[in-house]
Amino acid sequence: MFNHLKRMWTQSPIKGISFETWGVLFNAMIDGLAIQALLIKDFPVEKVYDGLEQLVKSLTRQPTQEEIK
Repeated sequence: MFNHLKRMWTQSPIKGISFETWGVLFNAMIDGLAIQALLIKDFPVEKVYDGLEQLVKSLTRQPTQEEIK
């Protein structure tokens, strides 16, 4: 996961959180969601993983010039 993040980001999207820490956090989220999907009968797999995808995209997107000011 660490190497994938380094290819996506030139730097951590949140100052003070290393790529290694991001890798651990994302692995924990993905593993935790997979366990919930196995244990909870009506777990909304698609909805939750879509939300996780949106989280990654929002952390990955570059700020606009207006947001920088």
